[in-house]
Amino acid sequence: MSRRRPQIALALGLAALALALATTGRAEGPAASPAPPRVALLPLQPLGASADSVRSLDAVLRAEVGRLGGIKLLTAAQTAAAARAARADIEGCRSVECLSRAGQVSDADWVVFGTVGSLGQSHLLDLKLVDVAGQTEARRLTVKLAGERDVLIEGVRSAVAELIAPDQFVGALEVELAEAGAEVFLDGRSVGKTPLGRIEGLAPGEHALKIALPGYEDFDRFFTVRFGRTAYVRASLTGSGIDADIDADKVAYIERMREHGQLMRGLSLGGMVGGLAVLLVGGGGLWALGELRASDYRTQVADYNAQLPRLQSTHDRLQAMGQEMIVYDLLTVAAVGSGLALAIAGAALWFAGDDPAQYEVVSRAAD
Repeated sequence: MSRRRPQIALALGLAALALALATTGRAEGPAASPAPPRVALLPLQPLGASADSVRSLDAVLRAEVGRLGGIKLLTAAQTAAAARAARADIEGCRSVECLSRAGQVSDADWVVFGTVGSLGQSHLLDLKLVDVAGQTEARRLTVKLAGERDVLIEGVRSAVAELIAPDQFVGALEVELAEAGAEVFLDGRSVGKTPLGRIEGLAPGEHALKIALPGYEDFDRFFTVRFGRTAYVRASLTGSGIDADIDADKVAYIERMREHGQLMRGLSLGGMVGGLAVLLVGGGGLWALGELRASDYRTQVADYNAQLPRLQSTHDRLQAMGQEMIVYDLLTVAAVGSGLALAIAGAALWFAGDDPAQYEVVSRAAD
């Protein structure tokens, strides 16, 4: 009997554990999904817009907020009844603090408040989303609305999604291309190869599309994505002339061009090496010769400067002798000139005077 007691105790323990697990499983049940956030939409307030325009936009805004998935929109009656029950005045609420109190009395998680202004034929819709728990302004945007009712509705729908559910503020793209296996790039990022299905989750605005396929020129386009819409791009690729269908003549031509390019590369390299050799050998040799001549020149200049005092005294003596020679030359010229003058004067007197012998004869006859 004593041997069976441990076995009985173990069995009782396992039974109790199984009963506890079963009870816990029934108590917990399946995990409950989180409740969607409750949104209180306060009536739009006019800022220069007509009452009819404000009422019309308010109705459109409420309808579009109600169309959003993932939220629970409180009716206007629920919001007003909660305010009356709490004796709160929410008509003049504009500040974040007041809008947060309005959300609290309405048991809302978010409060949407907006104003409508007038700008010519257009309306300016200013909306802000207030986080009630945090008492902060979560998001705010201003949109310009103009045109027919359908255009106004689309503008309000886009503004509501961007304000309340940014994850739903997206569009899509579909690419139509006959060729398969082409790589598709969207804003520089590869999104797959054709054929592709619809590309979802694109932010509204302008995007860059590129399609690349070997043997074809790249297809590049810009396209615009609109909220809730799918942009369609029909692409066609043009052969680049470098595919498998090139004929023999084109292949030979391409080979010749490739060989020509290689030859030109070789010549260019040879020219660069030769030029570098001329630069180093010729330029270096000439520079060395120039340095030798410059050294010899500097030596001769130094010798000349060393001999300059002695050469200066010799120069002064020679200059004095030169001046003395000039004096001698002048005196010689003067003497020769005087002698010639006297000789000429004597000759003139000689020929101009009477013969003395003649006078002597005459005197004898008189005796």
